[in-house]
Amino acid sequence: MDLSYFETVNEDGEVSYIRPETKSMTDLERVIALGKPSDVIDKFVALYLSCLQWDWFELYQSYLIELDEVNAHNENPPVINIDEYFVKTYAEQKELPIEPIRPDILTIDSFKELNPDLLNGYMKEQGAEINGVIVSLNENNQNGIAAVLTGLNLASEVGANMFPISFKAESNSGIISIPFETLEEFKGFALQFMGARQAFFK
Repeated sequence: MDLSYFETVNEDGEVSYIRPETKSMTDLERVIALGKPSDVIDKFVALYLSCLQWDWFELYQSYLIELDEVNAHNENPPVINIDEYFVKTYAEQKELPIEPIRPDILTIDSFKELNPDLLNGYMKEQGAEINGVIVSLNENNQNGIAAVLTGLNLASEVGANMFPISFKAESNSGIISIPFETLEEFKGFALQFMGARQAFFK
């Protein structure tokens, strides 16, 4: 089995197996929940993927030790009884341990593709660029757009002009104000927002 992933080779060519810094799924979920920058998220994903490999490696080392012990027992089982005729009874054969399955070595991008639900909330908060402005694709903005659009449509039906307006939207940098001069501009913004948000529900 190729274990080069875990090897550290010093200047003398000596190989050692030293576990580097790793992160758990709890650590990864915490930085995602805190909305840390994407480069920080990617670093924690990489450290978590390393954790999966090293956790398996440690289980594999334990498996090899147990395998040796079971094989040694089965090849030379101990005597557990000798009757009056000096007939020996040997210990029963032990079952071989189950070899742990090594996780696939994933890239950061492939991990994200395989775990969309983990990062959906984060990606929604990071948002998308619409009309040159980055807005969060969260439910608060969706509800806000729907409420404003309902009000503007009602105003339009009775001939009231509500423009210009400013829409307060959430973004990953805080609340931003987006100006609109016409109903058509706002509807165009709403359609782009809904299209970008819909990508998370496919």
